Amino acid sequence: MCKAESFEPYAAFQRIDRSGKGYITSKDILNFAKENDIEEAKLTECTHLVKFFDSTLEGRLHYTDFL
Repeated sequence: MCKAESFEPYAAFQRIDRSGKGYITSKDILNFAKENDIEEAKLTECTHLVKFFDSTLEGRLHYTDFL
């Protein structure tokens, strides 16, 4: 995605963070995947993804982590 010239990271972050919390959880990622017809996505996989990039160890991704 990021290699696409028209990709706008903050817009993508906001699209996943639909409630405007200012962070993304594993459930947000799972919901985004399901809404985009990625039915094989699992909550455990999304949780591992969040844990890998979570710099604050809070179980959520802030925009800087998302980048």
